[in-house]
Amino acid sequence: FEGMAELRKVGTVITTESYDRLAATATPRITMGLSVRAKLINLTVSAEDLPLNELYALLDSYRQHRRFHRLADGSFVDLSRVDLSEAAELADELGLTSEDLARGSVEIPSYKAFILDSMVPDAQKDLSFSTYIDNFHAVDPSVYEPPASVAPILRPYQKAGFQWLSALCDMGFGGILADEMGLGKSLQMISLLLARREEGPALIVCPASLVYNWRSEIKKFAPSLNVALVAGGAEERAELRQENWYDVYITSYELLRRDIEDYSKMDFWCEVLDEAQYIKNRDTLIARTVKLVSARNRFALTGTPIENRVSELWSIFDYLMPGFLASYDRFRERYEQPILDGDESAARLLSETVAPFVLRRRKDEVLTDLPDKLEQVVYAELDGEQRKLYHAHEQALRVALSKSRDNVFGKDRMEILAELMRLRQICCDPALVYEDYEGGSAKLDAIMDLVSASVDAQQKMLVFSQFTSYLDVIARKLDESRVSYYVLTGATPKKRRIKLVNAFNKDDTPVFLISLKAGGTGLNLTGANVVVHADPWWNAAAQNQATDRAHRIGQTKDVTVYKVIARDTIEDRILALQEAKSDLAEQVVGEGGGSSLGSLRKEDLIELLGD
Repeated sequence: FEGMAELRKVGTVITTESYDRLAATATPRITMGLSVRAKLINLTVSAEDLPLNELYALLDSYRQHRRFHRLADGSFVDLSRVDLSEAAELADELGLTSEDLARGSVEIPSYKAFILDSMVPDAQKDLSFSTYIDNFHAVDPSVYEPPASVAPILRPYQKAGFQWLSALCDMGFGGILADEMGLGKSLQMISLLLARREEGPALIVCPASLVYNWRSEIKKFAPSLNVALVAGGAEERAELRQENWYDVYITSYELLRRDIEDYSKMDFWCEVLDEAQYIKNRDTLIARTVKLVSARNRFALTGTPIENRVSELWSIFDYLMPGFLASYDRFRERYEQPILDGDESAARLLSETVAPFVLRRRKDEVLTDLPDKLEQVVYAELDGEQRKLYHAHEQALRVALSKSRDNVFGKDRMEILAELMRLRQICCDPALVYEDYEGGSAKLDAIMDLVSASVDAQQKMLVFSQFTSYLDVIARKLDESRVSYYVLTGATPKKRRIKLVNAFNKDDTPVFLISLKAGGTGLNLTGANVVVHADPWWNAAAQNQATDRAHRIGQTKDVTVYKVIARDTIEDRILALQEAKSDLAEQVVGEGGGSSLGSLRKEDLIELLGD
């Protein structure tokens, strides 16, 4: 096209009609308009000199930095002469399809108002949209008063949490109540359910181990609420769902997955996910299932909205307000990858984006009357047969890693991770790996010394381990020493969990052995003021949650936390890895996260083995 002007300088140029059509480059102008109707945002799209059904393809060419885009009539759009950046960014942010753009009008959830407000020029917003934004900023959470029956027991920060939840409800938004473990997230949510019982039934989805806890908490703080614990056999669950007089339905993630066909036909005013990190993996069936429930409001409760990866936050928000953080591909491009590359500005931008919808308080900020938590590392020095076995396994693993090329590391990964677990078990007690081992265990001796000191001081102790087999070893040692104890693992029936917790808090049993996975959530064990972590877990947040079983509201004594570590071993270096990996969540939501076993790179594994 540019050459035609030069040709005309030296002679006469004769063109055909078909060429003239090609040469008549269009310069379309795209405009967007915003209005609000019935709490839904209406986005209108118009384009001069361009059919709307061709707008999606035009924007696609623009994103690919093409110089020209050919329209259906054969003419070309010179993309260097038009600015489509605003329209392309808006379409990407909202995930608009070709059908959306072709219709020229799209209804968008109200929670996207603030994204649109910042992206669309004021001239393209009508009075209804501007008024909606102004009214949102005018909402004062302090106008909400909790129900009279719970108001006297709510601490000031819990009342503020209730007010925050109430304001989000009236504005049509979802949110994450991300208070640190032990601050009473369930009580704040129960207060909201009680205040809004007239709006219809609510659904609480939680880990199976917590369904009875929730019923107990509601009975304690809001006995007037009619509660259906949807558990038991399939027929029993079906009968409960058919009853329409319940205020609150409680079920587990697994049972929701099984019964989703029925739940999707019900209408809830509110769906609440407890321990919402259960949906942190966006690809799991459970993460997809919770989004199929019809609920006007959605909330998530979790003390760890980010445990290992920023994508976990995206998955929770995709449940709360689908599209708020755009598509996952867009989120990864804008936030996740830059944050992984160390871009602090990307982390700050993400934090600012989600801040209005995440409420996070720490115990040391709001519980000035909570006793101190004293942490101490207790080192156990491996010797004799235990040290020989450890060094032999460590050396074999180091050789295997050094021989594993990066491009085939994935094939060896599971075998290497299994060997890492055996290495950690040898640190605890070689008997966990070798049935015929009869040597000693330095760590077991150290734990029993702590037990003896605790019993002598008439203190009660929680002992956490990732390995239930190690809890069995400790239990046998306690039997030999005639020290009474309780045991709680994933195999403990749900109803018995509550009985064990209540008994431990009331009686004189000095030791409670708990598997880290089974006991990290939903337990109130303020009867203990000594916590022992028998083996370090990759994720520091998981250990902190376990510690908070004792260091929480209701605790009247200082809590001492012992981390028992085999010196100069992989355990020693796991502590350093926890610290190095804990900055990510702190940047985004103000909570230290950790590292997951599955996210470890080859370099991390080599570093764990030391020199």
